[in-house]
Amino acid sequence: PLSDTYSPPDAITKENPLRVIIAGGGVGGLALANSLKGNPLVQVRILERTDSFKRFGGPIQLASNALTILESICEKDVFEDIMSKFTYTGDKENGIKDGIRDEWYAKFDLGTPALDRNMPLTGVIERPDLQ
Repeated sequence: PLSDTYSPPDAITKENPLRVIIAGGGVGGLALANSLKGNPLVQVRILERTDSFKRFGGPIQLASNALTILESICEKDVFEDIMSKFTYTGDKENGIKDGIRDEWYAKFDLGTPALDRNMPLTGVIERPDLQ
């Protein structure tokens, strides 16, 4: 517990780094931790509820902008490994579809905006391949 006399330090230094707690070792948490790990003024701790890897959930969709960020924070061989297991969907027909009546409620183009901005196409990857 904090006492009534606690006062935060005046500055963030190597001796007194900013302490960051990240809740969850998923894609976002690990990406944030990875981007902060090289900063000597930041001390990172990841809290994960799961004590061991368990397969759960379906594939994770990564949009073009997310892939661009991932590429900028990952080591080249790690990003290439991720992309080798990636299934592109941005070059397919995309939208919201009624799976029973086979009717489209809305369609949208994911490919053209990505290609116009020289970004990778949206796609999916299985969770274990990303983790």
